[in-house]
Parts: sequence; structure tokens; C-alpha cells
Amino acid sequence: MDDISVLIVDQSIAHSGILTNLGLVIGLTAGRLLPEQTFGPDLTDGDGREHRYLTSVVHVVRKAGQNKLRDLRAYFEGQPGVILIDYTDDAAVSSYDDYTHSLTGHSGEAIKYRALYLYGPRDLIYPKTKNLSALA
Repeated sequence: MDDISVLIVDQSIAHSGILTNLGLVIGLTAGRLLPEQTFGPDLTDGDGREHRYLTSVVHVVRKAGQNKLRDLRAYFEGQPGVILIDYTDDAAVSSYDDYTHSLTGHSGEAIKYRALYLYGPRDLIYPKTKNLSALA
């Protein structure tokens, strides 16, 4: 398997709470979709305590502006073998009903992306994301 996992965050977000939240939400969503071979086995430490499996795939975190996030989303949407998950400002509401209502009221450039997550073939994803700055 030569897949890669890339999280691309809106470069204007500096608040650690927002970054942590979007990472958690995308991680939970991606966990439902990723193939089983993306994860290693459970491990046991020297005291005999079990530690749950973690991902065994290469992953990187990058940052980009809104135009780049939109361009990448448009490029990867529908690409065979690519899992694409987006997190918009619309999702940062109190309920899923509010999210649904907010998102359906926006289109095009009115949609502000907090992050994109890409998983799939390295030879397809890496060339489009390798020059993005690392999230520091």
C-alpha cells in the first residue's frame, strides 16, 4: 500500500482550540472511511497493558489559503481512490441540523473551508500538496 494521508488547514486559523477541534472531527470522520490496512495492530507495553492501534500510513499536516483549499477540493473531488473530507465554517455550529441549514445556504466562494483531508494514492496526492507549507 502506497497511500498518504494529508490534512490541510486554513492558514488563517491560529487558535489551538479550533485546530484541535477540526483535527478531532476530521479524524473521527476519516476513521469510518479508511481501509483496515491503514491501521497497525493493538500493542502491549512492557507492563502488559494494551495500547489501541494507531494509523500506520504516512501522514502530513499542511496549511493553505482559501483559494488553494477550494482548488484542491475541486481537483480531488471524484478522483478515483481518494477519500476527501472537508470541514467548513458551517460545521462549527451547535447541531447537525444547524450545520445542514447553514451549508445549504452557501455555495461557491461563500463556503469557507477550515480544513481538507485527503487520503489515497501517494502519486496522485503528494504532487499537489508537497509544496504547501507545514503547519507549525
